[in-house]
Amino acid sequence: MPDNLTSGARVLGSVNAPPPLEHRQSGVGWSSFKPQASSRKQQALDKKGLKDYIGYMLKKELQKIVGGLSKPSKMPGPAYNIPAAACITGSKLVNVKGSVCEGCYALKGRYRFPNVKEALNRRLKALQHPGWVDAMIQLIKPHKEFRWHDSGDIQSLDHLKNIFKVCEGTPGTSHWIPTREAQILKQVKPEEVPKNLI
Repeated sequence: MPDNLTSGARVLGSVNAPPPLEHRQSGVGWSSFKPQASSRKQQALDKKGLKDYIGYMLKKELQKIVGGLSKPSKMPGPAYNIPAAACITGSKLVNVKGSVCEGCYALKGRYRFPNVKEALNRRLKALQHPGWVDAMIQLIKPHKEFRWHDSGDIQSLDHLKNIFKVCEGTPGTSHWIPTREAQILKQVKPEEVPKNLI
């Protein structure tokens, strides 16, 4: 196996960096990596690395990497959500009377169902996957509209910059990202924000 894949994962700082190819049997997004395979996928992985491999993946394999997309009933397209309890600013504002986060809908109703909580946490963990950006691009490309965080919010500057990369990789999609993380937004210049992100 080429060193560029594992070293690339370390450079990204992933806490879930992929194990050596010969040891991959199962796990989030890695179940289809089989060392004995001689498919186009395996050849792309061997020659070029994870990014090119993702281009050959099935939709269900991409969904394993990102934790799946959500389908809010009031939105015209899919979304990506994570636990509202993980909001940096929102978790404080939820206790402030009269704030926009008071009585947060993403802490009530169906968001409290065990299967929904599991999906939200799975997506939060998936943010660390080294293939997250490229897998998100492949999943979002067919859609005209996409919403970020109908539950949850931006987790860090790195998270925001990865969202920018996804937006840049899907120029035919309009992205919407409501956020309360002003301190993170202050760390980027207006010209860095992709034109298809509002």
